[in-house]
Amino acid sequence: MTFGLKNAAQSFQRFIDQDLLGLDCSYAYLDDILIASENEDPLKLDVEKVFQRFQDYGLKINIGKWVFNQETLQFLGFQIASSGVSPLPDKVKVSIEYPLPKTVDELRRFLAMLNFYHMFLKNAAGVQTCLHDSLKGKSKKDKSMITWSVEAKTAFQACKDLFCRWPEAFPMSDQLADTVVRTLYDDWIARFGVLELITTDRGTNFESNLFHALTKFLGSCKTRTTAFHPAANGIVERMHRQLKASIKCHASMH
Repeated sequence: MTFGLKNAAQSFQRFIDQDLLGLDCSYAYLDDILIASENEDPLKLDVEKVFQRFQDYGLKINIGKWVFNQETLQFLGFQIASSGVSPLPDKVKVSIEYPLPKTVDELRRFLAMLNFYHMFLKNAAGVQTCLHDSLKGKSKKDKSMITWSVEAKTAFQACKDLFCRWPEAFPMSDQLADTVVRTLYDDWIARFGVLELITTDRGTNFESNLFHALTKFLGSCKTRTTAFHPAANGIVERMHRQLKASIKCHASMH
């Protein structure tokens, strides 16, 4: 398409959509094209179908920019794998390490990063409400300084925590070491990969030889919480209190 025309991108997208019409194995955003299949055998056939369409429509590809037979890859700012779609680790790291914005413009940039991955962040809109209130009446290019309230600072930290700190509870029939190890491996490590650091309390199941053998096999560092320490044990106990309260409410209703 000719550069400079306002409708160039839309026209090209319609052309690509028409080119790949009926090929459910493919997804295209402008000149970025993804071909996905259940396994390697149908993938070869799907690639042939897409290439045949390209030939029919007179399209040429830059073979140097194509990547074939990948189990996981980056596409349009996301990590694509058989297990699903996830944010790019590098992008998440930038958001987690983002310093407290000093200006309105810096805050807008931070909120834009969160909005890009909003589908992965539970209740993101509610957590960001206080920060969006700080932008009311401000222009898009406003670079004035921000006066941070305690509530706004708390909301800013909560937004960053959405990427890396959320609770999950897994039902177990008992608290034996082998049950705990199997649950950790199947329900957490299998989903998110090997953990760099595992923090537990001093329960006998976590201090067992089996649990230590698992962390050694994975190459994970294991640490213990300190009693009454708010940054570790305090967070866990608060989670326990909220979970118990939720279970009691559910049990009383049913």
